[in-house]
Amino acid sequence: MDALINLGWIVRHGRRQKYRNYRYKAVRSSPLLRLHVEAIKLSELYWEPPVVSIRRGSTDLDKAPLDVELMANPKWKAWIGKHLLPKMESLNDKLLAHEFVLFPFGKADYDVQPQYQRIYTNTSGFKEEPSLLHGRIYPKNFYLPNKKQGWRQMTLIDGQPTIEVDVHASSLTLLSNDYYLGFELPDTGDLYQYGPLENLDRELVKLVTQVIINGVAYDRSGWPPSLKEEKAELIGDQKWADYVKPLIETYPSLTKLREHMGLHLMLTEADVIIHAMNYLLDKGIGCLSLHDCLIVPIEHAQDAADAFYDAYRKHNMQRPILHIG
Repeated sequence: MDALINLGWIVRHGRRQKYRNYRYKAVRSSPLLRLHVEAIKLSELYWEPPVVSIRRGSTDLDKAPLDVELMANPKWKAWIGKHLLPKMESLNDKLLAHEFVLFPFGKADYDVQPQYQRIYTNTSGFKEEPSLLHGRIYPKNFYLPNKKQGWRQMTLIDGQPTIEVDVHASSLTLLSNDYYLGFELPDTGDLYQYGPLENLDRELVKLVTQVIINGVAYDRSGWPPSLKEEKAELIGDQKWADYVKPLIETYPSLTKLREHMGLHLMLTEADVIIHAMNYLLDKGIGCLSLHDCLIVPIEHAQDAADAFYDAYRKHNMQRPILHIG
């Protein structure tokens, strides 16, 4: 590509968009335009994502490209098959024993049989021994309906209406349990509205916390450009420092984060949710999950809470604050 650019045969065309590489076009004088190329016939082939995959990237990994070189490497392909694949296959097998009715776009889908995939990213570089982080699980063959429009709340598991049980301020909770940066969480019902954070916009406090944990420098002069563009309506005329200063005052560990801290926490969060799902499924209780929440029949809300407590205890972490409803 660089050689063709240097020859002046092609030029970059348009802007790079999310999940898409740069595009190029041949200039009018390019010899490429004089090449005779037979018509290319396209065939659509069946494909579905692997149960366990390593992607290239650090955000939006469910849409990032597969790291084909790593996954096709015989040594690491065998390692993935031995250490990572069985856990996910076991989880998916247990889900087959239950019936699920989802309501995408408000219309009942009685034929869905949820299966999950687990997605990692390699932070060590292509030629080094892989260092796999992130590891969140995502729907593999189904779509979890929108919650804001009330469709997810219509979900049925084994014919029963459901409820969500999730960890309050999951990233902060996990950070407080970190071996090196751990701290005592304040005794409050809302970690995003505690002390000096009380009079700030809760959604914005939560957003700033997340982006700092995921690598945005807390001591920058203003809002990250991408955040200012995507969340312009939420941010309005409020200043970055007006949120960061009280946030750091409340949770000083946010100034001492290690590299890829967000990805490390997501890996632990994924281990927790997989343990919690297995806890329920082994008791014959059907469930679904999305990142840090469990979806269970209403009558099993306490079982879901116990599943989280057991998972946190297994990982030597303090009991989290849970939100049920």
